Formats: sequence, structure tokens, C-alpha cells
Amino acid sequence: MTTVMKVEGGGTGIRTIAADKAQGVWYNLKGQRVDSAKKGLYIVNGVKVVIK
Repeated sequence: MTTVMKVEGGGTGIRTIAADKAQGVWYNLKGQRVDSAKKGLYIVNGVKVVIK
């Protein structure tokens, strides 16, 4: 499993960061299903996820 960081707060700064285990189907920006995520930008459950 990959850990996903969700940033919550206003536009002036980061207030809290919550880490969740990402579940669901992962897609790259081309819309292709991905089995294992590496560094990059992905879509999981309709949410953009950045892996650094």
C-alpha cells in the first residue's frame, strides 16, 4: 500500500496533513491503470495524488 498525504486548510498555508492508506484503482495522467506507483502524479478515486 502507498501512503497518501491529504492537505487540508485555507489558501494561505497548510494547517494539517492527514496520512491515509490509498485504496482503489490507480490511474496515470494518460488514463491507464497502474499496478504499482512510482514517483509522479496519479488519480485515485477521482483525487490527484503526488508521489515524491
